[in-house]
Amino acid sequence: MPRSLGFPPLPQARILASTPGTGYTLVNGTGAVISWTAPNDGNVHFVTTAIQVVVTSGETGGQFQVATGSVAAVTIDAGGHGSAGSYTGSEGVSQAVLPGQTVTVNQSTALTVGAAVAYIAIIGA
Repeated sequence: MPRSLGFPPLPQARILASTPGTGYTLVNGTGAVISWTAPNDGNVHFVTTAIQVVVTSGETGGQFQVATGSVAAVTIDAGGHGSAGSYTGSEGVSQAVLPGQTVTVNQSTALTVGAAVAYIAIIGA
């Protein structure tokens, strides 16, 4: 049996927020899709945002961004996928989140042509 070094166990990463199992159907508009607010516990939290977009007909628009507090939004999927298929975004964007800050994933450009569903999660500890 391994000997304890007296350190507390590290927290396990878990899904903090996600789209439902049916995903989020992209719209001809913009807005928040999912969000998570860090506890105001005095600790810095770290999260990773992951996305997969399943396109059934070529897209025009449909970009996604993640924003945290006052930090500039980061594009996690550029949208505009020209053909049907499954597209993984930027392979996860990791960010530090200050106590009480909110992480929000937005559809940042309207989907004006095409059809797609996004599966998105904010993962952290």
